[in-house]
Amino acid sequence: MALQFYSPCFLLRKFIRLVRIPCRLCCDPVPYPYNSRRRNVVLRFAALSALVGLLFLASETFKTPKYSASVNETKSTRHPGVLELLAIAAGMEMVRTPAESSSVKLPDESPVAPKISSDSRISGNLSKPMERPLDLDQIKLLIEMENRLQVVHNEEIFGPVMLSPEVHQETIVPLRYVIVVQIHRRINELGFLLESLANVAGINGSLIIFSHDFYDPAIIDLIRKSVSFARYMHIFFPFSIQTHPGQYPAQSPDDCPKSVSKTVAQRLKCLNAEHPDRFGHYRVAHMMQIKHHWVWKLARVFTGLDVTKDYSGHVLFLEEDYWLTDDALHVLDLMINAAPQICPKCSALTLGNYLKRQHPKGDTVEWIQFVGSRHNMGMAFNRTLFHRIIECIDVFCTFDDYNWDWTLQHVSLTCLKQPDPLLFLVAKSSRVYHIGECEGIHHQKKPANLKRPQCSLPGEVQKVKRASALFPHFPKKLKIVKGVLKIKPHKGNGGWGDPRDHRLCKHLSTGPGTDDKLSEML
Repeated sequence: MALQFYSPCFLLRKFIRLVRIPCRLCCDPVPYPYNSRRRNVVLRFAALSALVGLLFLASETFKTPKYSASVNETKSTRHPGVLELLAIAAGMEMVRTPAESSSVKLPDESPVAPKISSDSRISGNLSKPMERPLDLDQIKLLIEMENRLQVVHNEEIFGPVMLSPEVHQETIVPLRYVIVVQIHRRINELGFLLESLANVAGINGSLIIFSHDFYDPAIIDLIRKSVSFARYMHIFFPFSIQTHPGQYPAQSPDDCPKSVSKTVAQRLKCLNAEHPDRFGHYRVAHMMQIKHHWVWKLARVFTGLDVTKDYSGHVLFLEEDYWLTDDALHVLDLMINAAPQICPKCSALTLGNYLKRQHPKGDTVEWIQFVGSRHNMGMAFNRTLFHRIIECIDVFCTFDDYNWDWTLQHVSLTCLKQPDPLLFLVAKSSRVYHIGECEGIHHQKKPANLKRPQCSLPGEVQKVKRASALFPHFPKKLKIVKGVLKIKPHKGNGGWGDPRDHRLCKHLSTGPGTDDKLSEML
């Protein structure tokens, strides 16, 4: 049952009307035949006393409740109350006594808001970092609550999510697109993505699902302040390295170092000594998380969310370091409508490409076999392809490559080759661009002398804006060209040799709920 809170003045009005006392403090006097000035004074004093009492009770009611569950008490049966969860969700600081406090230091992944560079165009939109970082208990509670409640924001502006086109009211914007954005911690890039999304034609008919593998209050606040142009919701990968410090799926002290030989690993008696990858290396947790998150995200969107589990249209998949043109959804509509005629065997669409020279007319699409490194940017597909991937999940989850896109290419050429490997319809003039070259996961591994000189995020954004201006936008129809239809098999980039990752990946593909215990998966 929903709780209603009333202002002290409203309650005082009710009290006055009940006892029929005239009061000049907050409302018009109610007639009453008083014959005694003394009685009038006494009753007014009583009303004033009642007001003071109500104010005191209101202040006590809205005091922040104490939250005493600590990491050391996770085995106890105590569960957080509704008020505690709501207080945490509202950003209220939990009051702890010294005995109750047990803040946990998270290895290499602090929940404190990331620092924003002074040259960032979005730095002014970010809230100040919280004075006291959230501890591990609070982060887990927030993630669990968000995943359970499945709150859709901005419904008061655009109306509730309506999947049926027949159900239409003037105050409701029908749902036309579902957009999923995979987010880690790249808040600067995310700001530019949100800026570009705000300028996309038709974006108000979208539901944007932000899929996180790290809980960062600054990122949540950025989205809250920036996204007023569409409905949106948050989902959180519940088996992240942030929420499991010092244990699998994060890096455990018992795990083997990445680059030791198998002989040395056996001598060290580390946990996964018998399971290096095809190059003799051992797992690196933050690299494994990306593929796990991708699998979980698909299962969550297509089977686990109330608002999308019956959605039959295409889902557009983006990442935090992308940038979209203003006609991206317009071109997506054209591709969806044209695909049955120009490429009936195509399983998916891709709005982006990595071509150095974009097609000058802006109206050309290519029918081509899927290549992981070329057609992974701005993919869109429906639940038909999702079910085909799930049918091949054993191949997907055991192939020795930590990249989901290269893995999907392998699945296409092996498990999905009948009746055909994955065929994609790809825009020759990109509507999605990658702006994360400066700080990307692969770029970070390069030696300093091999990195691009003078690489900056604002510079990357200006570069893609210039590139997108070289061709006309909003074409009326599409032209089709035929691309390469024979791709050589890929042996895999390694990094995915640990059987724990294989088992977790398979389990995540079933869309496990938030109550699943990690020990039950491994």
